[in-house]
Amino acid sequence: KDKCEKEGQWENQTEAEEEVEFDFKYLDDTFSISSKEDGFAFKSASEDDFTPYNTKRRVVLENHPLMIMVKHQQSHLLRHPVCLALMRYKWKSLGRRVFYFNLFLYVFFLFFLTGYTMDKLNYETFPGNTESQPESLYLLACKYCVLVSVFLLGIGELGEMYRMRSSYIQLGNAVDWAIYSLTLIFVFEINIL
Repeated sequence: KDKCEKEGQWENQTEAEEEVEFDFKYLDDTFSISSKEDGFAFKSASEDDFTPYNTKRRVVLENHPLMIMVKHQQSHLLRHPVCLALMRYKWKSLGRRVFYFNLFLYVFFLFFLTGYTMDKLNYETFPGNTESQPESLYLLACKYCVLVSVFLLGIGELGEMYRMRSSYIQLGNAVDWAIYSLTLIFVFEINIL
């Protein structure tokens, strides 16, 4: 066993229950938690130990041991029990909430954009049909739900841009902005030509 991992019997446990305590002070310098969950006890860092070695977030992120392991493709190190426990904790504490919120928001966006498109492009609006049709209440509701979701997704992108700074400039993020912009042009029928 490593110095970062302790196994043993704690108070009020039967012999069948085993608890493992992990010390993340060498793996995650900003880690601080004082709770037990799922048989894991996380050591708490004192306030004195909570000063980061650098004030720039980007430097701290790039020099994080997990990021270095990923960058140098050391997958066997990422499978170490201490790394797995830290990643599990980070996923359970914040990661899954953010992931599921973003997933829900994007599905909400796609649902109402698809609903708008299906209602807007029906038989009466087929090319060659000259009859004008007033917007239905459903179409109007879809339009404003799309607007709200694009606004929230845009706020998320701005937050990501602020957090990542110059490393935000990537093809995937440019595609996201193009999707949101073209969606607004389509839904609000903005004539750009």
